[in-house]
Amino acid sequence: MNVLYDSFCFSEFYGGVSRYFSEVIKRLPSEITYKLPIKYTNNEYFSTLGLDYKTFFKDKRFRGQCTLIKMLNLPILRKEILRSKFDIYHQTHYDSYVFPLLPSSTRKIITIHDLNFFAIPEFYEKDNKLKNQQVESIKQADHIITVSNNTKKDLINFFNISESRISVIYHGIDIVNDAENIPYITDKPYFLFVGARYAYKNFKNTLKAFKVLNKKNEFYLICTGTPFSAQEIEFIKELQLLDSVKQISASEKKLNSLYKGACAFIYPSFYEGFGIPLLEAMKNNCPIICSDRSCFPEVADNAALYFNPTEIDDIYDKMNLIINNNELRAQLIKNGLDRVNSFSWDKSAKAHTDVYRSVL
Repeated sequence: MNVLYDSFCFSEFYGGVSRYFSEVIKRLPSEITYKLPIKYTNNEYFSTLGLDYKTFFKDKRFRGQCTLIKMLNLPILRKEILRSKFDIYHQTHYDSYVFPLLPSSTRKIITIHDLNFFAIPEFYEKDNKLKNQQVESIKQADHIITVSNNTKKDLINFFNISESRISVIYHGIDIVNDAENIPYITDKPYFLFVGARYAYKNFKNTLKAFKVLNKKNEFYLICTGTPFSAQEIEFIKELQLLDSVKQISASEKKLNSLYKGACAFIYPSFYEGFGIPLLEAMKNNCPIICSDRSCFPEVADNAALYFNPTEIDDIYDKMNLIINNNELRAQLIKNGLDRVNSFSWDKSAKAHTDVYRSVL
């Protein structure tokens, strides 16, 4: 069985999608021969695949860098498609470039990570290019993988897709002995906010709730991801939280330490497709407080304390409860360690292999 993956998701430095594909690909059985035509990438997960590549100004960041990397890889991708025969094409990003180049015999699979454009349209421009590409990909696909039952339900509701064309495959996580990762230590206890801070991630309401909690300046809110934008800094200043809200660019090892040392991991998004940070928090003994929307209850189950993400008072109440109830904290940590064992990349890779076989 020959499978083609395009290089598009690996144009980015990091991200859940590129991590997902790298974890699955490196666990494929020997019966599957795959090609991932790529020349340049700065992606932190790609190196785990053992393939040849070159970095492209990896130590520098500039506008358009990821798009340029994508364009530089197009010739090698096109050449591989035209000279080789593939049984399956598994799209890594919502880009229809490959579809016209494939013979009709090649089965096309896509993974839908979320349907934000349709579930929470108020956070996006009406004529969004990526949204249009996602729609085109859904039309072209012979089979669709979703990462949660919630996303499957949305796919059926918004696109009237037959259930027979959809497979739900959860993401995984490596449960390894990382005792070397000691808890991150600061002079005050802290809450942890992980990843991007787009509008749908609900960072502003988190800050407002944290403002109420932090009246005596007793806590930090530590954020990973990119440095704060000028607009974010201005908003943090308005709330008089400049000394209490910190940004840290964290490697995976440092991120594990941040989870281990946190009062709680807070995940307030209005919508997510899956939420790998939930699993990261569970495996690192970090209690979770999170939104009660979309996939969160499906993934976290009884390992999280839930709030209404639109209600600042509710977010505050759950933050306050988690720091004042040690018994609750201990129970959430225990539930998380039990729950996280339900997810593994080995299971995910096996399920992908089963889908590949079924579409042929």
